[in-house]
Amino acid sequence: MENNEKDKNIEIAKIYLVRLSSLVNIHILETKERFLPYYVVLYYYLFNEIPPEARDTKYNDLKLCRAIVCNTIDNAWEWDNKIDGELFNLFYRIIQEMGFINYTEFMGKTPIPFQEYSKFRYNMRDKVWKSC
Repeated sequence: MENNEKDKNIEIAKIYLVRLSSLVNIHILETKERFLPYYVVLYYYLFNEIPPEARDTKYNDLKLCRAIVCNTIDNAWEWDNKIDGELFNLFYRIIQEMGFINYTEFMGKTPIPFQEYSKFRYNMRDKVWKSC
């Protein structure tokens, strides 16, 4: 990956990290769990460590979080608005760099069902997301 592209990815990642951090910190655990895997992957991409908000949770496992993100990328559909497209492309580039995880080994082992994680996109469109 070229330096310009990497710098652009870092800037986009920082923007989304701030928003995801706000969502992680205002929601109850049940809803927060949708955001944590994506937050962990972005945070790790930027700072090379698990974020403090995830260290005492089941999401302190980067491989698990990457698997969830890989599943979302593999099963992305109707990602056609600006937020979805930009976020999908960012996660796709990050996973390319970090390495794809065979998420099937995690099916049935995640804290919430795999399909629940992809619903984080809908929460990003609500008033809370827009206020972050």
